[in-house]
Amino acid sequence: MIEELSIIEVWNKLEKIKNDIEYLETDLMTNYDIKPNKLKEILVSCTSHSNDTMINAIIRNDKQIEKLRKLYIDKNNCENYILKEINRMKLSEPALAIAFLKEYKKMTWYQISKQLDYSEKSARRYYAEYKGKTPKNNTFLKDDQI
Repeated sequence: MIEELSIIEVWNKLEKIKNDIEYLETDLMTNYDIKPNKLKEILVSCTSHSNDTMINAIIRNDKQIEKLRKLYIDKNNCENYILKEINRMKLSEPALAIAFLKEYKKMTWYQISKQLDYSEKSARRYYAEYKGKTPKNNTFLKDDQI
């Protein structure tokens, strides 16, 4: 059975993967004296010129390159999972989706409203509901005051 991960756990995993990628990229650049743009070209497009024998040797022999490629795949998988989970949550749990985008992804209200197809006012209301500042049924009387 597949272990069910929360969106927060996947987000934390994604951040760790990003840190690992940054570390490996920096390590490769310093070990082989490669400029960052050349390393990106090699890793992203997976191409190098045939006359770059040093680059070809690095790609064939260095295990860090293979680890880095696996990390890129994991990063892509986590990002896709988060995007799909947000799209699922916007229908069933909009307050949680908005809270995640606001607190973890640090998006603006405008960006959140465009991502989830809500107005900024609705996004703010759902967020306030998540924070416990407004009641869900939009009444301001408590049951014992009726």
